[in-house]
Amino acid sequence: MSSNERDTTGHKPVSKSTSAITPIQNYMMSTFVRLRVWVGIVGLVFPFVLWGGGHLYQIPLAPSMSAYYHATADCYDPKHNEGCPTGDLVKGGGPMRNTFVGLLFVIGAVMLFMKGFSYWEDVALDIAGVAAALVALNPMPWERVKSGGFPIHSASAFTFFVCLAFVCWFCSSKTLKYFPVMPDRDKKIAYYKLAYRVCGIAMVTSPLTALFFTINSKHTIFHFWIEALGIMAFGVFWLIKTTELRLSDVERKVLKGEIHMDAAKIG
Repeated sequence: MSSNERDTTGHKPVSKSTSAITPIQNYMMSTFVRLRVWVGIVGLVFPFVLWGGGHLYQIPLAPSMSAYYHATADCYDPKHNEGCPTGDLVKGGGPMRNTFVGLLFVIGAVMLFMKGFSYWEDVALDIAGVAAALVALNPMPWERVKSGGFPIHSASAFTFFVCLAFVCWFCSSKTLKYFPVMPDRDKKIAYYKLAYRVCGIAMVTSPLTALFFTINSKHTIFHFWIEALGIMAFGVFWLIKTTELRLSDVERKVLKGEIHMDAAKIG
């Protein structure tokens, strides 16, 4: 291919190297692959770990994932649970508290370590990582009547989901431009775009929907699972993104200098 020719995706490579990547480059690439896979798995199993672990401690399904920081067998919903003590509520005494906080810190750390394919994707991932840590460090209020004050926990959780939805909707299509020539290439690209957008929509709408039903109705088992859908969509996104990058082999091609991405462009 001459310097004036373009590849099959319509992009002009800045350099071309037929040499294989070095072992250390392969280790570096494998690190990011494993981070994506494991954070995807954590996102998928997070609600089931809380639900299953709570069941072992005889805790009925709590009204939200965050409630497991406080929830016990006797008091799992101070607004609707008649078993809660009549005096001051015990805060932070839930047996699943450490699990909840620990998994949030894992997610937050991976988001901070993860590098995106553009400057703004990096910024969004960094903000999401900080937001996840703030969710863990500022537990949800555990009270019968809502009090005043800025809701750091809820605001941080929403910020986390908005940042990841931004990545899904605006940043994820950037690597699809380098999808290799194969049967049904356009259909595969359309599938990944749709999957990313569905994940992004779910990450924003599920916590908002859960909040709406929590405010306007009594606790039901659906509240927890509606909220859980958001974090599960987060997990699905990273697993799908991993399969897409493996199929297109974009990371390896970048390391070999076969393609160049403008980090200033979002998508």
